Amino acid sequence: VFYRAAEIEYDLRDETIVLVGDAEIHYQEMVLTAHRIEFHVKRDIVVAEGRSEPNLPDSLAGLPRFASGAEAFTGKRLTYNINTQRGVVEGGISSSSEGVYRGSVVKRTGDEQLDVCDGVFSTCDLDHPHYTFESTNMRILIGDKVIAKPIVLKVADVPILWFPFGVFYIDKDRRSGFLSPRMGENRSQGRYVDGFGFYSAPNDYIGTLAQVAIDERIGYQWRIGTAYALRYHFSGSARYSFTDQWSETSGTKTWTLGWQHRHDLRPVSYTHLRAHETVLDLVCR
Repeated sequence: VFYRAAEIEYDLRDETIVLVGDAEIHYQEMVLTAHRIEFHVKRDIVVAEGRSEPNLPDSLAGLPRFASGAEAFTGKRLTYNINTQRGVVEGGISSSSEGVYRGSVVKRTGDEQLDVCDGVFSTCDLDHPHYTFESTNMRILIGDKVIAKPIVLKVADVPILWFPFGVFYIDKDRRSGFLSPRMGENRSQGRYVDGFGFYSAPNDYIGTLAQVAIDERIGYQWRIGTAYALRYHFSGSARYSFTDQWSETSGTKTWTLGWQHRHDLRPVSYTHLRAHETVLDLVCR
């Protein structure tokens, strides 16, 4: 174990080392930083916490930050056993390329496994995100997926949808699962939600994607697409969409179908077919 800090106190009776001020502890792949860290040598337990700001009693600085391999999170207070590699974080926050995860209590219950109480997930990285997926019970498998039940989708802190359970994949591999939406606001669309849906990949040769987009000022759209491929033989895709555009005076409903197919006949030749059709463009006044 390697450690350092601005101040180091040794308690030989309790076999405790107290690190204060830019404290760090390194053990194998684990790196723990915080304003204050207590290392109980005999029990192999470290306790880390931040520093209260004099002028801001509810604010903390030097929060504990834990990192080990692909796993990283911060919190208000952390207790960790460096021997069993188990620990608890109060007010924990963990992030990946797919989003940010928060919880009132985060427990490290296994290798690359986190159990989260009162979990919150969002792809919006603001301190107060535009939308969240919230769950009383959430399990994060680091670099793989998030399993939660039940799930409540909230937009601007207002409950919108409820699901009995859900699985969100946070790796880059191709597999079935729910897709995290994008949310925001701009002048042309107003507030919008785009990309929420489900991707199904039953095998290595075909995949189906279903998504919905909702714009405050423009309307909403359903999109369903399927892509297929057999290497050296053929590939293609089919898509269907329905768009309902609204305005104060009229609304437009559009159904669209599209399909394309490429068939390899020989190593140096191929046939490429493509079709696109707007089935119906209906204006309602």
